[in-house]
Formats: sequence, structure tokens, C-alpha cells
Amino acid sequence: MFELETAIDDWKLSFGKNDVVSPKETSELEEHLRGLIIDLGNSGLSQREAFMVGADRLGHPSELEQEYAKVNSGAQWRKRVFWMLTGYIAMTVVGTIVSAVVAIAGTGMAIAGVEGTVSAVALIAVMVLGWSGLPVLAYRQFQNLGGRGEHLPVKWFVATGIMLVVAPIITFGGRIAQTRIVDPSWYGESAVYFGFGGFAIHLGVVVFCFIAMWKFNNPIIEAID
Repeated sequence: MFELETAIDDWKLSFGKNDVVSPKETSELEEHLRGLIIDLGNSGLSQREAFMVGADRLGHPSELEQEYAKVNSGAQWRKRVFWMLTGYIAMTVVGTIVSAVVAIAGTGMAIAGVEGTVSAVALIAVMVLGWSGLPVLAYRQFQNLGGRGEHLPVKWFVATGIMLVVAPIITFGGRIAQTRIVDPSWYGESAVYFGFGGFAIHLGVVVFCFIAMWKFNNPIIEAID
């Protein structure tokens, strides 16, 4: 059995794949479609027939997206730049927070007299948890906003600014504290293992970001082709 509202919802979803048509423009298109359906229904067509004819008159979603892409090219580039800057700042914030947490943990283990090698392994584990947990929490918060990154709350910007200032200070203070608490051999042993482990983790994060960028861009590339 044909359900008009379901058909219209599916039709609207077809515009959200490449983010070319804005939600406002999608609503305007929906109004035009509903108007056509009413007019066609008054002329004797069934709901199914009116929907199909009305959607055909408006144009195929891919054709409409191409037209909107020409008109909204500037807006699309602004959005891309916005997300590139957002991604860069997000990576920087996560990195500074993880570094601060690692510095605090390292200082605590130095005070407790934990062996240098054991300390390095523990710090690598802390770094892995940080790089995997913080992005997940940020993503969930973003989902709660409905995916509209252009309307991020002011508190996010304030928190970001504070983290970018406070976290490096904590990291620097923790490193200084470790060098004064323990002897150079302990610190050197911990730094060697943690240095290689940290490099491997950061390399993995970079590879993951490139793969994610490629996956996210595939629909756009396919649409252009």
C-alpha cells in the first residue's frame, strides 16, 4: 500500500547524501512538491500518481543537487573550510588534553616509584585510551546537536580556548616535575619506550584520519563523476 508521507520522507533523504542542498532548501522543495501533489490530486490522480508526477516535474534529486551546487558553490566551500578548521582544532585539543593527562599520570607514577619501563607501558595505555575515548565523547555530543556544526554552543568555544591554554601548562609542569623527582636513568628509560610508543600511536591516528577523509569524500567524488 502506498504511503504518501513515507514516500516524501524518502524523497527528502535523497538530498542529504552529499550535503549540497541545505535543510531550508529541502523544506522549500517539499512545499513545492506537496503543492503539486494537491493540484494533481484535484485533477483526478491518485496519491501515488500525483507524487510520481510531481516529483518528476520538480526534477530528479541528482539534477536538483547539481543546480543547487552551482548556486551554493561559495557556501559549500565555506562549509568545507569550516570543517577543516574544526577538525584541526579538535585534533589539537584532543592532543593537548591527552598530553596533559599523560603528564599527570607520569608524575604520579614517578612519585610512587614505579619502574621506568612499567611507567612507559602504562602511559602508552593512557594515551591509547585518551585518543580513542575523547573523540567518541565529542562525536556523541555532536550527534546530540543534530549534526549541525555551524551552530555549536558558545560553551564549546570557551572550553576549547581554556584547554588550549591550560593543558600545555599542565604538560610542561608535569615534565619538569618528573625530571626533578626521579633520577635521569629512570626518566630516560621511560622516555625511550614512551617515545616509540607515542610515535606509533600518532602515526596510527594520522592514518585513521586519512582513511576517514577518503571514506567521507567518496560520495562527493562519485557524485561529481
